[in-house]
Amino acid sequence: MIAVGVPDSVTVANADLYFPVNHLQVNLMNEDFLAKNGDLLNDFFDLTSSSKLDYQQVWITTSHIPSEHTYLVEISFE
Repeated sequence: MIAVGVPDSVTVANADLYFPVNHLQVNLMNEDFLAKNGDLLNDFFDLTSSSKLDYQQVWITTSHIPSEHTYLVEISFE
């Protein structure tokens, strides 16, 4: 898993849609997304401490945490 906090001062299109306030939004990425973004996802996967050699699914969790002035982005590999 990779977790990144982005300052909420960064302009994000449709922030209310992608970063719900104090709630988690979890999305399973489809095969098309994996194919189009494979190199980037592989780079992120290499940063994990996973004992797995590869992954089949990618889940992206997002949230807006106003008390921390942060947009949360978490990428999980299964």
